[in-house]
Amino acid sequence: DDKAFIAEKLSDSEFVAKISSYGSYAHGTHVAGIAAKNVNHEIMGIKYIATNVASVLEMLKSSKTKVASNEEKLHYYLAYIAKMQGENFGKVVKFLDRHVADVVNGSFGASFQQMQRIGDNVFQEVYKKAPDANDSYKTAFILQHYVLEFYKQELAKTKNTLYVFAAGNDSSNNDLFPATPTNVNVENSISVAATQGSSALASFSNYGVKTVDIAAPGVNIYSAAPGTNNVPMSGTSQAAPLVSKVAGKIKDINNRLTAAQIKRILMDTVDKKAFLKSKVRSGGIVNEARALKAAELSLKLNLSRAIFEANSQVTQSPKSVIAIETLGENLKHIDLPSTFIE
Repeated sequence: DDKAFIAEKLSDSEFVAKISSYGSYAHGTHVAGIAAKNVNHEIMGIKYIATNVASVLEMLKSSKTKVASNEEKLHYYLAYIAKMQGENFGKVVKFLDRHVADVVNGSFGASFQQMQRIGDNVFQEVYKKAPDANDSYKTAFILQHYVLEFYKQELAKTKNTLYVFAAGNDSSNNDLFPATPTNVNVENSISVAATQGSSALASFSNYGVKTVDIAAPGVNIYSAAPGTNNVPMSGTSQAAPLVSKVAGKIKDINNRLTAAQIKRILMDTVDKKAFLKSKVRSGGIVNEARALKAAELSLKLNLSRAIFEANSQVTQSPKSVIAIETLGENLKHIDLPSTFIE
C-alpha cells in the first residue's frame, strides 16, 4: 500500500533528514534542468549569499547608535537586517546588470514563518520578553515589508529583466502572509504557484489572488540531478522555471518585447481554471503554445491584438505530465541560492 509506505517513511526522521539534505543538494541542478529543456539559451547559475541574522543582531547590540524608544529600536533592527538582505541581493542584480539577462528564475525565498522566527528573536532582544501572537505577526510583517522594499529598489535597476519567483511551499495565502521575494509585486517580476497537473492547486503551494500571478505544473516534475539522469521533485521551485523557460522563448521570438510585456503575454494567454480563479491573479496555468503564438503575432500586430488572436487560434493545453528528460549542452553551472540564515 503506497499510502502506508509513505506514512512509514515520513515518520522515519533519519530518512526524512537524508531526503531533505539531498533535495537541497540537487535543487539548483533540478531547477536549471527544467529551465534549460529544449532551448538554446545560455543558463547561468548564481550563488546568492545569505544574511546571517544572528551575527547582524550581535553587531547591532554592540552598536552605539542611539534610539529613543523600544519601538524605534525594534524598527531600526528590523530595517537593518532587511537592508543587509537587500544589499546581498543587490550583488546579484549588479552582476546581472553587467551580464545582460533577459529572464531570471528565482526558486528561493523566505516564508512568513521564517520571518516570524527572525522577528521573534529581534523582539525578544529589544523587549526582553517573548512576543504574543499579535506582536509576532506584526513584527514579521514589518520585517517582510522592509525586505520587499529593498528588493523593489534592486529590481528597478534592471527593468529589462523579468524575474520569475516561486510563490512558496507553505500552503499559505501570500496576500495575508507575504513571502520574499515573490511578493515584490513589480512590473518586471512574476510570481508562480504550483498545480497538480491541470486539475488542482498543489496541496503545498502558496497562492494569493492579489500577489501570485500565474500557475504552472509543480508536482512530480522530472529533471536532472547530480549523479543521475532524472529524478522527480515537487514544489513551486519546479513550477517557476517552467514559466521562465516560456518567458525566454517569448524573448527569442520577439526581442523587442520588454519584461513587462512578456509578463503580460504569459498572464493573458493562460488556460483559465475554475480552481485558480480565487488563487492567482491570472486565474490560470501557463499555456506555452498560446504564449509563443502571441509573441510571434506581436512582430506584426500591437500586443493587445496579438494576445487576442493567440487566444482565438490556440486551444487549451491537453492534460499531460510534464517530463524533463535531458539538460542539453547549454547548462553551464548552477548553485543553490540561499535565503536567510537564522
